[in-house]
Amino acid sequence: RSVGTFCQVALATFAFALLTELAFIFGGYGRFGNSVESTLLSSYPASPVSLVCWLLMAANITVTYPIVFNSVQTSFMAMLEAAPEDNLLRSLATGNRTAFTALLVGATAILGHRLDSLSLINAIK
Repeated sequence: RSVGTFCQVALATFAFALLTELAFIFGGYGRFGNSVESTLLSSYPASPVSLVCWLLMAANITVTYPIVFNSVQTSFMAMLEAAPEDNLLRSLATGNRTAFTALLVGATAILGHRLDSLSLINAIK
C-alpha cells in the first residue's frame, strides 16, 4: 500500500475507461455515421441482444448512481447552508437529509424520464 502503487492502479483504470469509451465512440460513429442517436443503443433495432445490453446499462446506472449523486448532494447541502435561515429548502435540507435526498433523486428521475436527450442531464451532473 503506497501512493506510487495507487497512482499506477488509478492511471491504468482511467486509461482502460478512456480506451473503452473511445472504442464505443468510434464504433458507433463507424457503424451509424452522423445518424447515430444520443444513446448508442437506441440506434440498434429491438432484439434480445439489444435488450440484454439495455438491462446491463440499467444495472450499471443503478450501482453507480449513488456514487455520482453523492457529490451533487454534498454541493447542494453546502449551498443551502449558506442560504438565509427562513429558506424552505434550507430547513428541509438541514432538518431531514433523507427527505432532501429523495427530493433531489425524484427531480433527476423526472428530468431523466421527460428528456429525450441526455446532454442536459450530463451538463447538470
